[in-house]
Amino acid sequence: MKITFLGTSAGTPTRLRNVTAQALSFDHGGLWLLDCGEGTQHQFMRTGLKSGRCERILITHLHGDHVYGLPGMLSCIGIHGRTEPVEICGPVGLREFLDTVLRISEATCPTRCTSAKSLRMPRLCRPLPGGRSRLIH
Repeated sequence: MKITFLGTSAGTPTRLRNVTAQALSFDHGGLWLLDCGEGTQHQFMRTGLKSGRCERILITHLHGDHVYGLPGMLSCIGIHGRTEPVEICGPVGLREFLDTVLRISEATCPTRCTSAKSLRMPRLCRPLPGGRSRLIH
């Protein structure tokens, strides 16, 4: 497994650092994405990673610097012809966010979205009252 840091800045990008995103590349050729801040598509191109190989996207929480790049990334994956679903896992509210943005923008991408309510992610998120989740540091 190889980890590629696509963005390590918090809140807003800087001239030298993009907002949060890390890619996990596996020996079998698959790829997982941990968070997807704005500009992640560009970071994929700069590093030579192939967005079409992305099997799963794990979102830790719904702050903009962790999710605002997700609609663009999914659209890019769809435009490049991927037909297999990308599994997206994250906190409650992520499905609503994606459904709304993808519906309004008329974008298409095969996705399968799982919220923290139905997914056990003990090392990433801890459920809180009201259906929210909290990142465990």
